Amino acid sequence: MSFMALPAQLQDRQVFWFSEILSGEKFSLDQVLGTDSSLSNESGELIFHYKAAEIFSSYQIILASQEPRTANGVGVYVELGGWEEVSYIAVGFRADGKYHHVKAVNPLQNKPFSFCVGFNDLAWGWSNSWESPASRKLDEVRFYIKGKPGSNAYCKLFKAWIWQESEMPDFIWHSHGQVNKPVLIALNAYQQDYYADFAKQAQAYLSTGICPLAGDTQLQWPVNKQLPPELGSTGTWQYSWHALHPGTFLMLNAQQAHCMPSLMAARDFVVQWLANSFDRPDINKKYAWYDHGVAERVLALLMLYCLGQKHQFDVRFMNRLAYAIYRHSQLLASEVFYACHQPVRYHNHAWFQDLAVMAVAAAFPHWNCSKLWGQLALERIQDQFDKLIYEEHGYAVFTENSFGYHLGIERLVSSIENFSTLLGMPNNIALIRQKLAAFSQLLLFPAGAHGPSFGDTFRQANPASREERVIPEQWQTVRCYLPQTGYFIAKGGEPEHLPWLLTLLATNLNVTHKHEDDLSLTFWLDGVEWLVDPSFYSHEYEDDLTQFLRSARAHNMLSIPGVPYDYQPAVGRVELKEIQAGEGRSIIQGVNHSYAHYVIRRRLELTEDQFGQPRIDVVDCFDALNTAEKQLEGSLGFHFGDGVTVQSCAAENGHVFRLSHPASDSGLVLSIQADKDITPEVRDAWSGLGFLEQVTTKQLVLSLPANTQCIWSLYVE
Repeated sequence: MSFMALPAQLQDRQVFWFSEILSGEKFSLDQVLGTDSSLSNESGELIFHYKAAEIFSSYQIILASQEPRTANGVGVYVELGGWEEVSYIAVGFRADGKYHHVKAVNPLQNKPFSFCVGFNDLAWGWSNSWESPASRKLDEVRFYIKGKPGSNAYCKLFKAWIWQESEMPDFIWHSHGQVNKPVLIALNAYQQDYYADFAKQAQAYLSTGICPLAGDTQLQWPVNKQLPPELGSTGTWQYSWHALHPGTFLMLNAQQAHCMPSLMAARDFVVQWLANSFDRPDINKKYAWYDHGVAERVLALLMLYCLGQKHQFDVRFMNRLAYAIYRHSQLLASEVFYACHQPVRYHNHAWFQDLAVMAVAAAFPHWNCSKLWGQLALERIQDQFDKLIYEEHGYAVFTENSFGYHLGIERLVSSIENFSTLLGMPNNIALIRQKLAAFSQLLLFPAGAHGPSFGDTFRQANPASREERVIPEQWQTVRCYLPQTGYFIAKGGEPEHLPWLLTLLATNLNVTHKHEDDLSLTFWLDGVEWLVDPSFYSHEYEDDLTQFLRSARAHNMLSIPGVPYDYQPAVGRVELKEIQAGEGRSIIQGVNHSYAHYVIRRRLELTEDQFGQPRIDVVDCFDALNTAEKQLEGSLGFHFGDGVTVQSCAAENGHVFRLSHPASDSGLVLSIQADKDITPEVRDAWSGLGFLEQVTTKQLVLSLPANTQCIWSLYVE
C-alpha cells in the first residue's frame, strides 16, 4: 500500500488506495516473468527485448504483486517500439482459470502511454459484454502483446498498479462551476458547419414527429415504436441516432429560433437514450458504442449541459448528465477505445475523439482529470496530424483520399484549434488549418462548397440551366504538381469567360476512403462537370451501386476487367512525373502498377490557346508483363457528368464526339484515335450525389488490347 501522491495516470478516478508493483524495497526481478524475451533493468525501467519473427505471436508479461489486496483496477505505464505490427495489447489478471482483461488494438509505438482500467469503467464493460467483476484480491497484473516483432522490438514497463476506487466517483465530476460561454459558442460553430440544414430538420420533427438524422435524412417514427422502423437499414442512420444528432439539431434550432419546445424535445430525446442505452446495455452494441458516434454524443451531451445551466434544469438531471459526460470522456481517453473500430490507429475517427475530450476538458477545468485529458488529446491529435497530413509546396493535404473528407477535416481542425485555444495549450494547429485551406482553394468550384468528388466524397449535381450556374468572382491560373501526395491540378480561363479546372490523381499514402482511381482525371468548365469522378453512394460497400462507383470502370481511366485492383500503399505502386511545366504547356506522365502482371501508362499534355482555353491530349496504354498468364483487353472509360449529351460526329480518322450541356453555351470535342476495329460504345451509367442519392449519367467505353496506344484529345469547340 502507498500513501504517495496519486499518479497522473489515475487522476480520472476517486482512488482510495493504490500499490505500485514495480517499486518499493521488497521489489525484485523474481516478481517479473516475460515469455520469449530477454529482460534488463535500466534505471528502474524494465525493458523486454524480443527477437524478430515472421508471424504473429502472443507475448506475456506477468507482474506479481508484493502485497496482494482487494482491488478493482489495474494498469500499466508502458512503451512499445520496433514492432512490425501489433494486433492488440491487453492488461488484466488471471483468476478462476480465466484471463480477465481489456484489449487495445493498434496501440501507440515509440512513446510512453497509460493503459489503465477500472472494473466499473465503460471500457471494461464494453470489452466484456457489460459484465464487470466485483472487487477482488489481486496478486498480479498480466500484460499481453499480440504482434510481429521487428529486429529491435522492445517493451518498456515504467509503472504498474493495482488500486481500489469508488464505484461512484462523485467528487471527480461533481466539482465544477458554470461552463464558460465560449465553450457553447465553439460547440455551436462546430455543429452548424457540419449540419447546415438543422433548422429545417428540427422544425419538421416538431411539426410532424419525423426523425431527423445526418445526411438530411428524415425517418418515419410511429408513436408506438421505441425506434424508427427503418433505422436498422443502414449503419450511417444507426450511427447518427446513437450520436444524438436528432437532439443536436433540436438544440441548435432552439438557440437560433429561441424555441423552448425545441430544447425540451432535445432533452426528452437524450433522457430516452440514457435510459435505453446508457443505464442498461443496448443490443446494438456496435453503433451504440461506435468510436466516432461516442465522440459526437459527448458533444451533444455537453451542449445540453451548457443549455441546462442557462435554463436552470433540475439538479438531478444535471448530475446525471455530468456523470454520463464523465464516463463517456473517460472511455474516449482510454487506450482501449481509441479508433477501436478502425483497422489502423491513424484515422479521422480518432480526431473526433480527441476533439470531444478537449471540449470536456475546456468545459470542466476544475475536474481533477481535465488537465490530463486536455494534454492527452493534444498529444494524440498532433500525432495524428504527423501521420495523416502531408505538407508539400506550402499546402497541407489530408491523405485519406477523399476531397470531401479533406473539407470536413479542415472544419474539424478549425474546431480543434478553437478548443485548444480555450485550454490555453500552445500548438501549431492554426498554421496547419491555413495550409489545409490553401489546398481546398485549389479544388473548390465557384460558391466554395464542392469540388471534384474524389474517393468517398458526396457530389453536387450539375446545374440544370444557364441561370443556375455560379459565376466566380475570382479565378486564378494554377499549375500545381504535388508528386508525393499524388495530384496534378490545373486551372485557367477568366471568371466571366469559361473558367476551367483539370485534375489528375495518383494517391498512394493511405488506403482509407480510397477508390480505384489512379491516373483518373476530372474536368470542369463553365460551371459544368464534363468528366466526373463518380462519387459514392453509401458506406455499405457490398451494395452493387457502391461497388460500381468505387471501381476503376466508373472512372475516367484505363481499367482491366477481371483483374483485381490493389490500391494498398506501396513504393512505386503509382507515380506522377512532371516532364514539362509552364503556364502555356504542361506534360505529366503517370504509371499505375495496381493490377498484378500489368502496368498502365498515361501521358497527359495540357496546352492553352491565346484566350486561355485548354486543350488536353492524352496517350493511354497498358503493358502485359512477361509473367501474365494470358493477354486481356483493357477498357478505356470516359464518365460524363449528369446532363452531358454525347453526340457522335463524322470523322475521316478515328472517332469524334461532340459534348454539350444545357447549362453551358460552349461545347467540347472528344476526338479518339484508335484502330479501326475498335468502336467506342455509349452506355448508361450513374454517379453518386448525397447519401443514398444517385443520378443517371453517360459513359463512353472502348476496348483496348495490351501494348496498344489510344490517343485522344478534349478541347473547347
